[in-house]
Amino acid sequence: MSYGFASYNDNGEIIISDYTENVHFVRKAEQIGSVNTGFEVFPGYGGNYSRLDGRTIITYEVLFPLAAPLVFLKPSNVDEFAGVIRIYKSGTPGTTEYMNYWRIDVMMTGIYPQGPYPELFCFTRAEVSPIEDINYGLQVFKSDGITKAFDSRARPLSILDGSLQVPPTDPTNGPSVPRYDEGYVYAHGDSVNDHDFRSTTRYSSYSLSSSTDFTDLMYCCTSSAQATYTRTKQGYRKSGNIFRTKKYYSTALWWVMYRNLFRLQPGEFQSGWGPLAANYYYSSVKRTSGLFGSGLFDGSSSWSQGSNPYEPKTINLLPNMYLVTNSKFYD
Repeated sequence: MSYGFASYNDNGEIIISDYTENVHFVRKAEQIGSVNTGFEVFPGYGGNYSRLDGRTIITYEVLFPLAAPLVFLKPSNVDEFAGVIRIYKSGTPGTTEYMNYWRIDVMMTGIYPQGPYPELFCFTRAEVSPIEDINYGLQVFKSDGITKAFDSRARPLSILDGSLQVPPTDPTNGPSVPRYDEGYVYAHGDSVNDHDFRSTTRYSSYSLSSSTDFTDLMYCCTSSAQATYTRTKQGYRKSGNIFRTKKYYSTALWWVMYRNLFRLQPGEFQSGWGPLAANYYYSSVKRTSGLFGSGLFDGSSSWSQGSNPYEPKTINLLPNMYLVTNSKFYD
């Protein structure tokens, strides 16, 4: 004997069934604590191509038992890219706070110490979603007759758009990826950046079919793609005479670590990048040697500033699903 329930849309796709669990709205997360901003320029460097896109990290908290929430982000500034970069338990393990609260870190491009900040809408399974005070609706249970798969009173998630996305491999505006070069003259052109590390033109675009005003839309994408790129210039100079030789070596290095971030524009969902961390590193070494390796006058000195980067690489650059819906359904 057959039993169960299934509802299909006009494309023949299942939107409600007794064997899949729909997610339902719970509440918005609240912004807490201080906001971390920076990386509008390379730290410690003020020459050519010193500009970056800026970074603002905002921490939110939400009362949310059981599993981590599914988070939709409604942008506060449609010109900036933004995304959830971390979801983690709040408080000390074993405490009530740890059992019931989640924290969410959101990163957006630009410098916004005073906001406005994105709104976060949190969803979870039907069985733990709050129920609105109404006396009618539709409930669907899984085959065990206990686990709730759908409840129309709990504001189920309604998807307007969605597809797979992946950002461009190279996150930088430069004409090609940053490179490593030798042969620069020490203390001349070796400490001047020649690569644009901003990401303003580096994004992939995906068409939205929804006619909803894009300023009312919100999105969810769980991508953890990140990349680190460096520009390295090695310098060298030699001076002296037959009695004493001086050799000078220098390394100038600019590096940026990027995270995959997103933006909504009229008719488009855009997948791009933003600077999570960056620095300028410079080091110089002087080596002095005496006549015919006698050891007389031999010596060396060195100086450095900044920090070395993470190993240059791109990780987690895989197609990830993005989902888009109307925030007014849940506001």
